[in-house]
Amino acid sequence: MDRIALKEAVRNTCPNIRPLRKMLSKYRLHEIDKYAAVEKEVRVFSGEDITLEEKRAIVERCRSKFPEDVKKIEIKAKALLCAASAYKERAADDDVMADLLFSYFDMGFSPAEYIYLHVENRTIADRKTFLTDREKDRCHVIVNDLVDSGVFSDKAKTYKRFAAQFGRDAVEVNGAGDFAAFESFVKKHPVFVSKRVYSSRGKGVNKIDIAGDHRSVREIFDEMVSGGKHLCEELVIQSPETQVFNSSSVNSIRLVSAYTRNGIEFPYAFFRMGRSGSFVDNAGSGGISCGVNTANGVFDTIGYDEYGTGYASHPDSGVKFMGFQLPAWQELIALATELSLQLPTVKMIGWDFAYSSRGWVIIEGNPLGELGVVQLPYQAGIKQGVKDILGRMDLMVHDYDL
Repeated sequence: MDRIALKEAVRNTCPNIRPLRKMLSKYRLHEIDKYAAVEKEVRVFSGEDITLEEKRAIVERCRSKFPEDVKKIEIKAKALLCAASAYKERAADDDVMADLLFSYFDMGFSPAEYIYLHVENRTIADRKTFLTDREKDRCHVIVNDLVDSGVFSDKAKTYKRFAAQFGRDAVEVNGAGDFAAFESFVKKHPVFVSKRVYSSRGKGVNKIDIAGDHRSVREIFDEMVSGGKHLCEELVIQSPETQVFNSSSVNSIRLVSAYTRNGIEFPYAFFRMGRSGSFVDNAGSGGISCGVNTANGVFDTIGYDEYGTGYASHPDSGVKFMGFQLPAWQELIALATELSLQLPTVKMIGWDFAYSSRGWVIIEGNPLGELGVVQLPYQAGIKQGVKDILGRMDLMVHDYDL
């Protein structure tokens, strides 16, 4: 049984007994804390920077203790460094790799975060203000019931749970028995979107046009089934207001909700838009992100891509970012509030919405997925802000610090 299947089995069978759910959370924290002993080495430093020699020594200890992990991160990092304009000439630089590995094992920054947050140029004190990828994972476990948050781990489950707010048709493709429903769906929607239900960052998302596809409906279906469970969705017809940035992608907002003792709060938001010719808007797929003021829905940063390159306006359409007003902002806040109140045990959710011809509709929900990406357009850390939010919550695990 693979890891995804095991998670689903636990979620489908685990009784709603809070002490048992807390045990699951603590076990998951134990897994995340694999490098906890290494991380303690950097916590003794405050505003003083660690020398490169000290970083190298720590990395070598990691290489000895976690050889396969180091090798895996090095491979991933080299691919990203070679693709980033700021690093492609230095991708083989031992100093860069030493600092990147140190930042990963000792602080939790993913290789992508290292690049787009310009970690290399930051002091240790500055780096500590950021919520790293590993700390985001810890936050998810501390805050959310891991069983109940499973509604977002499977896009088909998300659709079934919130079908009314999706504002469009969808059908699950998981096995031979789903063919009749799929065939009926494509007759009504010959152009549609297919998504692998466990994918993220825009991966496994494809636009399919039955008329222009050389395969038969049966062949398309069989290929999907062979690739795992999929959700097929009616196309979102984007409104002119948000299509102005890029018409080929469905541009969307990530709005983070926090279920606190004061009610539903919306501490963070960023808007994502694709590049010309791209169907998805994710930064990991070449898209651009802008920070959004959650009080009024106005862009309050310039745009940034996945490599940390800034843009005052969209490089393809030329539309300026700063000051752009998203439409029907209060309607979106009302919709996100209604949705968040339905899941009191999943206290922090990253909702993805698109503004369509039918108004705001859900794209998907994420239990703290990619929370750290909020820091990309602002180029500033949110760790203390997240800790403040946690202080206003009834948590799954109380005796734990990020």
